[in-house]
Amino acid sequence: MDFIFIDGQKSQYGEYMEIIEKIISPQTVIVIDDVIKYHNKLSSLYGYLEKKQIFYKVIQLEPDDGVMIIG
Repeated sequence: MDFIFIDGQKSQYGEYMEIIEKIISPQTVIVIDDVIKYHNKLSSLYGYLEKKQIFYKVIQLEPDDGVMIIG
């Protein structure tokens, strides 16, 4: 199983997913940081997930923030 942690420029999270999709397997676990606090900057990520029909779970770790788990 592979593990990928994404924490970078929030507006580019969708682009990061496009880049890593070439190297991931169905068993890869992806964790994406800051998905609650910066939800308004993640339109590219949510657009990518919807387009590819990728299911995810958001886990709240702090009162105003959390992570997204894919895989």
